[in-house]
Amino acid sequence: MTSENLLKLLVLALVDSTSIGTLVIPVWLLLRRDVGRIAGRIGIYLVTIGVFYFLIGVLMLTSATTVLQVWGDGARMFIDSRPAHWVALAGGAGLLWFALKDGKTVRRTAKPQHATTATGATATAPDQPGPSGPQGRQEAAEERWKTRIGRALGTPAGLLTLALVAGLLELPTMLPYVAAIGVLTVSGPAGAGSFLLLAGYCVVMLLPAGLLLTARLLLAHRINGPLHRLGQWLGKASAEAVLWIMGVGGFLLLRFAVGGL
Repeated sequence: MTSENLLKLLVLALVDSTSIGTLVIPVWLLLRRDVGRIAGRIGIYLVTIGVFYFLIGVLMLTSATTVLQVWGDGARMFIDSRPAHWVALAGGAGLLWFALKDGKTVRRTAKPQHATTATGATATAPDQPGPSGPQGRQEAAEERWKTRIGRALGTPAGLLTLALVAGLLELPTMLPYVAAIGVLTVSGPAGAGSFLLLAGYCVVMLLPAGLLLTARLLLAHRINGPLHRLGQWLGKASAEAVLWIMGVGGFLLLRFAVGGL
């Protein structure tokens, strides 16, 4: 594998490290006052979600490699065929349209509402996004996650379940991970070498959360302020991050489709 492909895997792993399951939930856990008591359970959570991603990756990598071995030129011929490009065109257009539509709504609801007072001055009213808008959905999803976290902390089994639920719910938005599997399928070493690279990919995914956990244990409450700001920013940015991933995926599908039609 070339250094260029290794760099691609590193960048994709760092993008994956900012997802809800790999960073947002760990930051929320680290903001708890009893973080010293539950540090072991946070470790259980990180190991569980890392193993989950690794096993999903092994399944995807094995399936992709098998398809190429069994179908060979037939699979490549189908990928290059016009029906495949039309499917990619429809899928890419759908992803891009959804990302742009919801992205505009998120930005619009995030802007302050201005109203004119009786004296002619302009007053700023607080945002009041509807519960059905993207911002309202994001806030509702954040509350659901925090409720799940509170329940999961009761037992180690609860943390295992939380990690599996987070991983399963993120499967539809794992476009960077899918891209990494594609790089390993096409350019990765044969045999166990690709699985070792996949394991390294999963370690990099968990590295930011692991470093934050270490800093939280060493510095205690001295990093509460930065952690709190990071948690707030991640909670707001997670919804837009998903839309960005969908938009980039849609653009790449469109570029592939237009090039073959």
